[in-house]
Amino acid sequence: MAEPEVDHSPAGSRNEVTRRHNLSTLLRYVHHHGDTSRADLTRITGLNRSTVGVLVGELVALGLVKEREPHWEEPRAGRPSPMVHADADVVALGINPETDGVRMGVIGLGGVVHELQQRSVDSPPTLPTMMSLVSDMVASSAALVGRRLVCAGVAVPGLVDEHSQVVAVSHHLGWRNVAVAAALEDALGVPAAAANDANVGAVAEALFGAGRGERNLVYLNGSASGVGAGVIMEGRLLRGERSFAGELGHLTVSPGGAACGCGRRGCLEAYVSMARMRAASGRPDLALDDLDALLADPALPVLRELERQTERLAQGIATIVTILAPRRVVLGGLPGAILTARGEELVARVGALAMPDLALDVPIVRNELREHMMSVGAAEVAFSGLLEDPAGALSALAGVGLSHRGSVSRATARQV
Repeated sequence: MAEPEVDHSPAGSRNEVTRRHNLSTLLRYVHHHGDTSRADLTRITGLNRSTVGVLVGELVALGLVKEREPHWEEPRAGRPSPMVHADADVVALGINPETDGVRMGVIGLGGVVHELQQRSVDSPPTLPTMMSLVSDMVASSAALVGRRLVCAGVAVPGLVDEHSQVVAVSHHLGWRNVAVAAALEDALGVPAAAANDANVGAVAEALFGAGRGERNLVYLNGSASGVGAGVIMEGRLLRGERSFAGELGHLTVSPGGAACGCGRRGCLEAYVSMARMRAASGRPDLALDDLDALLADPALPVLRELERQTERLAQGIATIVTILAPRRVVLGGLPGAILTARGEELVARVGALAMPDLALDVPIVRNELREHMMSVGAAEVAFSGLLEDPAGALSALAGVGLSHRGSVSRATARQV
């Protein structure tokens, strides 16, 4: 799998032998930044105008970008430069299995969310269960009809070896050594990729959400499957050995404390916990979408639990800030809801607990993409091969078509 980049300053090359790189640079830029004029692409990449024209023409022929004339309110001298944008009808599936359900988005180039579906489950889904639910959602998808499905991505709450594309372990799902990407490829007939869900969230927020433009940030998420984190350093996702870096939900915040699902004690996710919030509220079916309303005016048991979780979350963030010195901290899921409910208290405690000066001027913000984040991030991981080599990826793609019902079939796609 090609590595998904978080690159805020792309540069092109004038050497014709690097045509693949230049096509990648242009497609990646309009995918991440939206409508851009040919003139601006020329300035940004450092390529000459005629070269940009040829490359844009090739991307148009490949069906990956579209051009339009600019809409100027006032007349200007000279011929206007056409505007280039990624074709949002080129789509990926972004899939996220959780302990309480499976979510699937149909995401177009440019991070456009065409559709989001979810299927609930009573127990953590096995791989066959997930595949069955995905098949059902694909078959019922109105957003796939008439669009060009080119890849699929899956965001997994667990350790994902991105080299082998195998889920090494997901304690919450009960998965071990599961080749989830290969299963998706076999079922859908398009390239598929898997990654850790928090890494996926970090990439999505860095490119399209609350971390846009930041080269150093930490994303911390909390869901029914626990607390995870993704780290962007110098514009690149921090992966570590076997892509396992960033398990910040297992920072120790209380040595010898509460038991964690990982087998250790005192982990952050043992305290910042949906299970604990459900127990305090007396609502075993409490969902992430219900948290804001619950925490806005909490009953006493929930208030006490909120105060405990705020303190533990502050401990975790303070340690993260002290070790990694990010420019921004983005919170999603349960931590995001805690920030909304107890923002001043949380920020003050982080400042008091972190190493002096390191927490200064480090914004702690809630994620912007909310329920779209995992699907957008999973799609971004899937799109990485296309963004790396647009012509080559399409040439290698086995034909995929969509029936009138929206289900995937092995029909021949539009030739490119």
